[in-house]
Amino acid sequence: MITKIMIVDDHQLVREGIKHLIDQDRFEVVGEASSAQDAVHMAERIRPDVVLLDVNMPGGSGVDAARRMMFTNPNLRIVLISMMPMKPETLRSLKSFVKGYLSKSSSASDLNDMLIRVAAGESIFPEFDDGDMALLDSLTPREQDILKELVQGHSNKVIANNLDVAEGTIKVHIKTILKKLHVRNRTQAALYAYEQGFGALDMHA
Repeated sequence: MITKIMIVDDHQLVREGIKHLIDQDRFEVVGEASSAQDAVHMAERIRPDVVLLDVNMPGGSGVDAARRMMFTNPNLRIVLISMMPMKPETLRSLKSFVKGYLSKSSSASDLNDMLIRVAAGESIFPEFDDGDMALLDSLTPREQDILKELVQGHSNKVIANNLDVAEGTIKVHIKTILKKLHVRNRTQAALYAYEQGFGALDMHA
């Protein structure tokens, strides 16, 4: 029996990549959405078996969309996908309505194995590692304050005004934050922080 899959991600290349990797003999992609709001409406209309749902999207978070989908279709199986690791505490809190979590860096075999097992009723989550929290704990209180500002999409000038610190000092702190979190730029830092529970991401900034 073919399992009906719906893919939700705001990047078309990601959606196309997932479709290319999915085992066509087992799964059929019956719908695609690029925003949380569209995803909720589409899931209610087409009733897929499994939804691959990006965590960070325009129009609301994937987590909020998952809750809304499960409200209208309690039998739906949702797998969250993300580029960055998620906080163990966050993943644990999602287990009541999400069936799995998969990194976007996963292989085709990992993806298909996840879909097979979730479609069969299993819940699949990674082994929890406190290493991600250790990275955040390595930040000073001031660096954590700045990271929270980055999550809100604020510019260096706005952060400096909000924290009453010189803009040049903010730049130095951001360089240190990127180094400690092992990310390349402020966008990756903001996404990482958001998925570790550092507040709401401003998708319109």
